[in-house]
Amino acid sequence: MHYLILGAGKTALCCLEILVKRKKKVSICLNKEELDKIKEYYSLIDEVITFDNFYSINFNKYTYIIRSPGLSILNPYIKYLKDNNINMINEIELAYLLSNKKGYYIGVTGSNGKSTTVSLLYECIKKQTNNVILAGNIGTPLISLIDKINNYTIIIIEISNFQLEDMHELKFDISCILNLSVNHLDNVSSLDYYYSSKFNILNLQNENNYFITNLEDENIRKYISNYNIKSKVIDYSKTSLKTTNFSLKGEHNLSNIKAVITILNILGFKIDYETIRSFNPLKYHLEELPLNKNYIVVNDSKATTVEALKCALNVYKDKNIILIFGGVNKGGDFSFLRNYDLKRKICFGKLSNEISFNVDYKNYGLKECIIDALNNVNDNDVILFSCGCSSFDLFINYKERGEVFNKYISTIC
Repeated sequence: MHYLILGAGKTALCCLEILVKRKKKVSICLNKEELDKIKEYYSLIDEVITFDNFYSINFNKYTYIIRSPGLSILNPYIKYLKDNNINMINEIELAYLLSNKKGYYIGVTGSNGKSTTVSLLYECIKKQTNNVILAGNIGTPLISLIDKINNYTIIIIEISNFQLEDMHELKFDISCILNLSVNHLDNVSSLDYYYSSKFNILNLQNENNYFITNLEDENIRKYISNYNIKSKVIDYSKTSLKTTNFSLKGEHNLSNIKAVITILNILGFKIDYETIRSFNPLKYHLEELPLNKNYIVVNDSKATTVEALKCALNVYKDKNIILIFGGVNKGGDFSFLRNYDLKRKICFGKLSNEISFNVDYKNYGLKECIIDALNNVNDNDVILFSCGCSSFDLFINYKERGEVFNKYISTIC
């Protein structure tokens, strides 16, 4: 077998390390500027190709072509491969193949709530067995954990639409679509393509597998009729909860909790309500900062979609909200904010130059927007940093954006 890796990001380099370690025949195609990243592997790589020579590559000689997650379908090289019906796989499927298809796979996708759902599920299962892995879009490449996989390993995967585009051989024992809303229109060809790609999570499933989803979601109901689903379909929105007294706030998180409980029931695990109740929001997911003030500051940098922003507003709907939002719009419509009775609307980043309606204050710089918020906050108000956009105008990712927000708050307050 001969493997070709496209790209040299974190995940791609992890794939390279594992393939070299296993003495596989491997080549890599990357940018000239990235050559230093692989210098320690030079003598162990069959071919080192730069993207300058991409179109002269004979792709037929490779058994598997592995796409780095940083290369979207709109990337000209990826588009060329798609247009020429040249299949690619991702690192998740590579791990699946290299582990001889061992393990029990649970895949969770959706427009919002994936990280919270898989993290809570992992915590609940970990209390009952050590043979469980959490990987995928949440930040840990599955390929990096391949040596921990055996026949009985429960493998929880947070999986994005980009990763689902390259799934051909992996069959999920349990698949889950949490919700569908506008997202990634800056990186996909159409909204229909984005929604349809989510349903690739059903590929290869049969009557012995499970598909759990939320049939209260209008878009899921619309798209599910397009598929001849062979797996057992369970509507987790019907799941009852013994309590709603959870650290995770909002109706959207109650939905995430129902998904977790449904999966635990399928697995035959105990429902540990204490673990669920005490599970705190992930960092930069509706994170209330410990400031010891008479007002609340919430860091929701992970809210990269309009739908996530709406969820955040709903959590604090009974408060006076000073909203800080903005970044790079991924195709969302922010005009809904006209209908919200917010104390103050503050817009930053690229969106501040594009917003089509009046806001109370706008500035490209985040720091200036935070200063404006703090100048206008009163007791019992909520400063809600929920962006509704991606972070790539000012920051590497939502984590850096969240970290910078916290730093500004701590120094200015």
